[in-house]
Amino acid sequence: MVSQYKKVFAFVGVATTMLFVACSPSSSNRSTTSVEITGSDHSCEFQPQEGGKASAPASTDLRKFFFDKTIDVAKVEPLYQASGVATVNYLEAQGIQIRGVSRKNEQKCRRYLFLDSASGPELGLWRGLESEINDKKSSIAGVFFPAGNITGGVKFDKPTIIVGFDTHRRVLIHEYFHYLYDFEAAKKPGYKLGHTLASELASLEVLVGYEDYLFNNTAFRSSKLSEGQTLENVAKFLAAMEQFLTQFTLEEVAIEATFLDDYRDNRYAWVVDHRESAIAYMEGSFEKAKAMQQKIAEFTTAVLEKIEDRLWTCTNSSQNCPVTDLDRLKADRVNIASVTKNSKRLSSLIQEAERVVDARAWRYRNSSSSYGIGLAPSDETRKTPTTQDATAVAPAPCAQPHAREIEQLILGR
Repeated sequence: MVSQYKKVFAFVGVATTMLFVACSPSSSNRSTTSVEITGSDHSCEFQPQEGGKASAPASTDLRKFFFDKTIDVAKVEPLYQASGVATVNYLEAQGIQIRGVSRKNEQKCRRYLFLDSASGPELGLWRGLESEINDKKSSIAGVFFPAGNITGGVKFDKPTIIVGFDTHRRVLIHEYFHYLYDFEAAKKPGYKLGHTLASELASLEVLVGYEDYLFNNTAFRSSKLSEGQTLENVAKFLAAMEQFLTQFTLEEVAIEATFLDDYRDNRYAWVVDHRESAIAYMEGSFEKAKAMQQKIAEFTTAVLEKIEDRLWTCTNSSQNCPVTDLDRLKADRVNIASVTKNSKRLSSLIQEAERVVDARAWRYRNSSSSYGIGLAPSDETRKTPTTQDATAVAPAPCAQPHAREIEQLILGR
């Protein structure tokens, strides 16, 4: 079971952009993926040469977006009116390596054949990701590998974006947002690359018994807590999961929510209209994160109840309760506050994501004609939607995933 779990994490740290039919059964089992509706072929909409140039900004403009994530908006502004060729050159000038591939289920026009072709391990990783998709109507459009990340046994020395030769600017900019978020996050204490965070989570899941809890869909079967099932370790597990969701699954939501807000401001030219697929993708990503949080909340409650029950038994009866066990349980009670705090933080994160997704879904479905295409709304626009805005209409979830969805995000960020 553990080896299978580690295999699942082979692709952690990858940012994937996928094409699929909204709300299809197979697409609902994919997380952290940007989507567009198959059949809405955008590959021929613009020529890569259409548009202007993109020059490096003279200053920075750091802003906090959804989920307390920071990005330098000044680096995005040069792309507003840029051509596809200028976009590629602009990203490469920042040290980002861009590779092209022939995708499965390619769209009609392959206008980015000027990109250097992915080969060797890079191409092998792409094919591996494609092999994970069973729906013939679905395919990956793009993927981002952070510098230093080890994915599928391959270490990337430079930040790398791989896209199909049939790509368009919207995919490139989405992957660039991943790079920008990663660039700023790497400056903060506690930052971990995807493979490091995944390895930490894998160890903690086994240590605290969460993996067993998931696969058996029940509370701990042993009457005696293992050494690893301490509240200190559970608190660490909850904190790592919050970081994981923020850095991966919900980063997809943040990027697409930003695009949807920006569509109204008509800042971009030469960018395809991706609103419908963006909403579907946001809803699917949110449902994955929500399912994980709910299962983790159930697990946390089970741990607390078990520890309290065991402590009561040990306190009132010495039978089958060594002194060392009792002392450990008493000492561990001081960590209840940490577990409770981290559990609430995880719950608040999901609640924020729900407001972000629902408000934009409602706004699009009720006033889609008012949308334009753009990227730099005012600070007022970027505020988290109010509860009233978010709940005016509650759209039906796009996906109802299995509770254990970590393997989905593994295909990336």
